[in-house]
Amino acid sequence: MGTVEEGVALYNSDEYETAYNTLITLAEDGNDEAQFMIGLMYYRGDFVELDIEKAVYWFKRSARQHNVEAANLLMECDSTSTAHTNRF
Repeated sequence: MGTVEEGVALYNSDEYETAYNTLITLAEDGNDEAQFMIGLMYYRGDFVELDIEKAVYWFKRSARQHNVEAANLLMECDSTSTAHTNRF
């Protein structure tokens, strides 16, 4: 398992599959930055299929830990999605 910094660097180098595999365990273990990055991947459809509900799930977990980037993107998520309600 790598670090969040390694996962972000991989993501920024367009190595999305490796980034996802690096970040998902960290996200599941509660790391807010990894949760944000996994949410971002679902929000943009990078490596994973675009899925706003999954993006919202990860953004919520991250935002609950006071990750401002996650909270901001949570507000930008499709307002027609049922997952958009009850942000926190």
